[in-house]
Amino acid sequence: MAKLDVRTLREEAGVYQWNDIRERYTKSDLFLGNGFSIKISNKLNYTSLFSKFIELIPAADRAIFNQFGTTNFELILETINNAIKVNEIFNIAHPQLISSVDRLKNGLIEAINQNHPKHAEIENNIFDKLSISLDDFEDVFTTNYDTFLYRIVMRTKDRYSGGEKIQPYQDYFWLRVGEYLKFMDTQSDTTYKNFYFLHGALFIFQTESGNFKIRRGDQEAELLDLVNAKIGVGEFPLFVAEGTFQDKENKINRNGYLSFCRTNFKNASRNLVIYGSSLSDQDTHFINDLNYNRRNLAIGVYCEERTVEQLRSLRHGILSKFNRLKNEEIVFFDSDGLF
Repeated sequence: MAKLDVRTLREEAGVYQWNDIRERYTKSDLFLGNGFSIKISNKLNYTSLFSKFIELIPAADRAIFNQFGTTNFELILETINNAIKVNEIFNIAHPQLISSVDRLKNGLIEAINQNHPKHAEIENNIFDKLSISLDDFEDVFTTNYDTFLYRIVMRTKDRYSGGEKIQPYQDYFWLRVGEYLKFMDTQSDTTYKNFYFLHGALFIFQTESGNFKIRRGDQEAELLDLVNAKIGVGEFPLFVAEGTFQDKENKINRNGYLSFCRTNFKNASRNLVIYGSSLSDQDTHFINDLNYNRRNLAIGVYCEERTVEQLRSLRHGILSKFNRLKNEEIVFFDSDGLF
């Protein structure tokens, strides 16, 4: 099915082109979901990740997905955690269920790591282009786990160091500790805009001494190789992979870095552009934050192979989630035009 023309998208589906609203949302904050990663490499779409994930986990865990007839990782985690809660009510031991949850989380981390394209596989100029695109925005919040944004943040710093008149990004990992950079919850240098990894990332690790990010080191160093080395010795990245949004919230609240990011997202006041996120029920914690602190939203929607009726239904479903915002405070745009 051909993509709807610009006039039909705007007048019948209520979806604008990015250039039509760009001036209104210049210097907004940006929220990036998995669609941003897929834009760079389709190896990171959920179907590819799930295929790799299923290969990695034991047969007993695969059987759970087969039994429920789903590829929804978060739904299965939610189901197992509900079984654990029921067992606790009846005082039934459940070590196998707890072990299964751990295997599923670690399996997904390994699947992302193994499926993640190497830096050399991505066109050399794509990180430059995306870095330049971010110049129009202020703070960036993301739920993505991959290493692409690490590269983009570093590219903005390289451009700034090279003399470009831009404002680079920092992510609050700035205290050098050996091979790591340690998270610090303050940054007094107003040179920078801020990046927040709301659900952790492959390159962030939690220890008893705090939260740390792998330091890039050599410009040519392959970040995934450094991540692989950590996973190989049993150290796993800080990664929110819980099933329900309540479980996600519990994980976030237990970690200093994640709760810091969440607080900054909740209290931000600028306009917000949302790209690459389906705003599903598993994102309810962030939807609640946006309802808590009202601000104008520009929400990108994927328009390929969708009819006017489908896009109208999609808009209605999203609008119903933002019950404290007026309809005029939310605008929808064709996500294909942003990056």
